[in-house]
Amino acid sequence: LQANNDITVNDDIIVNEGGAGGNFTLTAGRSIYINADIFTDNGDFIAYANSTGAGFSSSDRDAGQADLILAAGNFINTGTAVLQLIMHDVTTAGEIQVGGSLLVNGTTSISLLNAAAGQRINLLSTAVVDNPGWWTYFTADDLNFASGAAITGNGLVITPSTSTGVSMSIAGGTTGAGFLDLSATEMDAIQVGLVELHAYGEMNIGSYNTASNRTYRFFSFDDMTLEGSLSLNGSVEMTVDSDGNSDALLDIQGALSAMNFVELIGVGGGDTFRINNASANTIFSVNGGAGANPDILDITPNASVQLDSINLPGFPGSEIIGIE
Repeated sequence: LQANNDITVNDDIIVNEGGAGGNFTLTAGRSIYINADIFTDNGDFIAYANSTGAGFSSSDRDAGQADLILAAGNFINTGTAVLQLIMHDVTTAGEIQVGGSLLVNGTTSISLLNAAAGQRINLLSTAVVDNPGWWTYFTADDLNFASGAAITGNGLVITPSTSTGVSMSIAGGTTGAGFLDLSATEMDAIQVGLVELHAYGEMNIGSYNTASNRTYRFFSFDDMTLEGSLSLNGSVEMTVDSDGNSDALLDIQGALSAMNFVELIGVGGGDTFRINNASANTIFSVNGGAGANPDILDITPNASVQLDSINLPGFPGSEIIGIE
């Protein structure tokens, strides 16, 4: 279904083909409003808002911001097929807003992509995003998960929409212009088994703790700093210089503990791992990168760290400070 302007779904669309439903695509020149239930019976569902592709007439599009909205109390269920909500990258892009439920029950993905720089994905307090079999992907420069929203299932990946420069603040870490902020409340909404958070600039982590047993993977192109305390009942992987293009600092300033293990990773070589504080019961692994410059592991004298393994590839100048 295609329209130059808006598409509004006010009546339920329920397919019952014994698990052999067909694919269903909505493509709008401006906004898409879904005020009813959609069940595709294992067919893909893709909604494209703000489209400027072939076949669209800009002269027939009404002026104003484009939005893509699933109203509270409604659901989109694609069974074992793909579910995608996509806002195209033009200056009139608004937000992707989810008030209802997005449901996938197989080894496929849920993707919410707001490709416009600075625009938002907004989960209301009534929102549920559930994918027990595979990954859910959020791509945007601004996220809002209201208290009560829930992202459940297997795994979640959050990535800024723009390819360079967007940094990330987590749970009260230092922020500023060009940052994607995730508060502690928003982190609580993420209830999946494996969480991946990516920053194209730096990443600053404040204080966060959870009793839930899950794995967290933090990635930054540039520096990463734990400014507060991070206490997790699971595993943590922290990777700097994730694109392998710049020397970076991974700075553990606050207390860091995880029930299983903590792995500190540098991709491109020339990275510094600074551990100022840690739990004595937390096992650390440090893995430097294979770039042209030496890595440095700097453990301050008052840090209590149980080192499980250290891998700083054998470039002349790689050094360990603070261990005698």
